[in-house]
Amino acid sequence: MKRKPIIIVLMLLILVLVTACPSKEENTSAKSSDGVDIDLTKMSKTMIYSEVFNMVNSPNKYIGKTVKLTGNFSWYFNNAMKDFTPAVIVQDAAACCSQGVEFTMADYNKDNMPDVGTEMTIQGCFETYTKGSNTYWRLKDTVILSQT
Repeated sequence: MKRKPIIIVLMLLILVLVTACPSKEENTSAKSSDGVDIDLTKMSKTMIYSEVFNMVNSPNKYIGKTVKLTGNFSWYFNNAMKDFTPAVIVQDAAACCSQGVEFTMADYNKDNMPDVGTEMTIQGCFETYTKGSNTYWRLKDTVILSQT
């Protein structure tokens, strides 16, 4: 008689655990309605900087993810390419720390890029690439959504 209530409680507990937590795949594969996996435009400056810091330190977690972010346009001298590459600079809330996000565009034209310091929102696909023995990361197939 005492075994029956214990078994029922255990079964209910297992049922709750199985249905309460979505699988890892469900958490990571959900995109917003606009196809963005990681929308940094909806985060505080500290969270944006933290997420970009994570991208730098753990890039494999982000490969293939669509990223949307706002920052200030700049040029970055890419030693691997021996050329200037467009980038968006994001800062933390205190504006004491910054991180550049390199990007490429299908219709890239150096003459049509905004002035340095222009605030812009971009969206692209996170990828890594290797030059020599170094691995770099960037947003590829980037589109400029807005600039002010």
